[in-house]
Amino acid sequence: MSGMGISEKIKDIMSKYLSTEKIEVLTMEYRELKNTIDRNSKNYFDKTKLVITTTDLPSSFSIPHVNIYNMLDAEGISNLWSLIYNDISRNSFDKMIQELLKLFSIQGVVDRLKFLNPVVVINEVENVLTKYENYYRITFTGKVKLNLYMHIALMIERLFISREEKEDIKEKLSEPEAEFYVTSKNIFKPMENNYNIMVSQYEISLLYQLIGPFIQK
Repeated sequence: MSGMGISEKIKDIMSKYLSTEKIEVLTMEYRELKNTIDRNSKNYFDKTKLVITTTDLPSSFSIPHVNIYNMLDAEGISNLWSLIYNDISRNSFDKMIQELLKLFSIQGVVDRLKFLNPVVVINEVENVLTKYENYYRITFTGKVKLNLYMHIALMIERLFISREEKEDIKEKLSEPEAEFYVTSKNIFKPMENNYNIMVSQYEISLLYQLIGPFIQK
C-alpha cells in the first residue's frame, strides 16, 4: 500500500491494540510475500495467524488473509474480527478500525490538500461525522465514512482557498432537508469560525445527497 511506509503505519496502529504477548505484527514487501507463497514455503507461515495485503492472494494459500480494502465494509470487518477476537477486546477492535480508517483518509487527501494540514483536517472532520452520527443515531460504514472524510476535507480547503462568502441559494427545502440544513450549520459553525469560511446551502445539499439515504431509513 504505497510502499513500506504505509505498512509500518498500519503495523503501529495494530500493535497498539493487539495483545503483544500473543501476537507480533510484521511487515513484508509484497514481492517477498508473493515469492514465499510461490515457493510454497509452508514452514515459513507455521506461526502466522493472519496476512493482510492490498492485493487478493491465491485461493490455494491456506493461511487466513484479508484485503485491507475489504476492512472498510461490514463483511470485511466481521471477517477480521472473527480471526483476532481472542487477542483484542471489542472496544479496542472498534478503536483500531477507526484509526485505520483515519489513516486511509489522511493518505487519500495528503496529495490533494495544498494548504491545510491533512492530519488536522481529518481530525476535525471526524468530529463533524461524530456529531452527525449522534444527532441522527446512525453509524456510518467504513466505506461511507471514508467517502465523507475525503469529501468534507476537500470541501474545507476549496472554501478556504476561494474565500468567497456566496449568498445561499434559497431553494425550497423539504422538512428533512430543512432539518439537515439547520443541523449542518450548527455542526460546521466551529469550523466556519476556525477557517473563516461559509458552508453554503449548496455545499450542504451535496452532503445531504451523501448522508440523506442513511438518515431516511
